[in-house]
Amino acid sequence: MAPTTIKSSFSVLSYAETPVPASREVPVKTVLCNQERRYAAPDIEGWALAAYIKTYESDAANSFTGQQVFDGVLLGRRGTFTAASRGAFANGVVSAQWEIVGGTGELAGIRGRGTYGVPAAYKAGDPLAFELEVEFAG
Repeated sequence: MAPTTIKSSFSVLSYAETPVPASREVPVKTVLCNQERRYAAPDIEGWALAAYIKTYESDAANSFTGQQVFDGVLLGRRGTFTAASRGAFANGVVSAQWEIVGGTGELAGIRGRGTYGVPAAYKAGDPLAFELEVEFAG
């Protein structure tokens, strides 16, 4: 099956940062981030839970890595997929990349990668644009 590119957006339902517990002082701020997302578009409908570890190089720059687990319907197929994520915040903008690492249900065999970002003018509740290219084995 040929790859399909989805261009849409998601909404952040909740976001929380918690300091990483450590037995010694860490010279840079490091936090665990949890986020719930809602996807509501013709090609993708569902919700996701994202968990990241984020390191602040300064108040104006950070980098993060983590995973997102999506549950819902993608291109008419119901199931879940897990996407590994990495990204950075600099100059007021977040840029991030996804790589799908596995799926269940009708999304078993899914592969893909994509990008998303948070613009400098972002306000809580604004939808965040993303692009995701996916294909299915077999």
